[in-house]
Amino acid sequence: RRRRCRECRLPFRWSTRTALHATKLPAGAWLRAARLERPDAASVAAELGCSAPTARRVASLVGGVGLARTATPEAKLRMLLALPPPPPRRSSGRGLASAEPQRLLERRVRSLTRSERLVINALRRRAFGATVNTIAALSGVSTGHVRRCLRHIERLGWVVCESRSRLWGYQQLRLRVWRLTWSGSCAEMLGIVRREPVTEPPSGFDDMVPPEFWFEFWSGTPADKLRISTNGLLIASTLIINNNPAARLWALAEMPVDVLARCRQLRGCDSGPIAGHIDAAIASRCG
Repeated sequence: RRRRCRECRLPFRWSTRTALHATKLPAGAWLRAARLERPDAASVAAELGCSAPTARRVASLVGGVGLARTATPEAKLRMLLALPPPPPRRSSGRGLASAEPQRLLERRVRSLTRSERLVINALRRRAFGATVNTIAALSGVSTGHVRRCLRHIERLGWVVCESRSRLWGYQQLRLRVWRLTWSGSCAEMLGIVRREPVTEPPSGFDDMVPPEFWFEFWSGTPADKLRISTNGLLIASTLIINNNPAARLWALAEMPVDVLARCRQLRGCDSGPIAGHIDAAIASRCG
């Protein structure tokens, strides 16, 4: 029966403010479900004669109380009554609880085209954003079509375009970067859109010095003109002797082994800790 609290004057019943809050099943039905050896959805539906969603909820609660199978049904029910109530299904708060209704969200996700799903999957790999060309390379969609897909997804409120400055060698580049909004609706959308494997495209800069190390070359040919295939010894000697540990680690890990062996014979690299670093790098890369 429904009773009323003397202090707050609010009605309550045996399942109020527990894990069984707002249940329409009587306590006897929950005891019958707790007596089942394997409380799966099919067994619960056959035992109680309830609908499939109700059977799934009962099976998940009874089977997830954390007690052994030998526990009595009364002990399982006491454990459920000791657990806190589940969070409300609809809430006016901020974050994930304030996301749009599930049916409307699923309808919008179903309206996405194949290309738009590929674009979303590419942005999932670039959590901090990516340019249109990068998204096109990751998704396999043409650049013009990527722009059309991004504009449509932007109207849905799942992506946003930002303007950022990035240091690229000797200059500052102004880039237009697209990223996911990571709102409540966006997070739920990512849970519905199937994750697909993404093949990273070749960078196209495998023969160049990374832009963050260009300032280490203070004389001679600018670093953006140097190539590993033709200027490998100059690049290796400059970065290994340098005091920048990041540049030295990159050179030891990425420069060809024959270039490192030639660099080992140069003055300044033939003794001391630098010679030990080069020998260790050659030994580890040659197996």
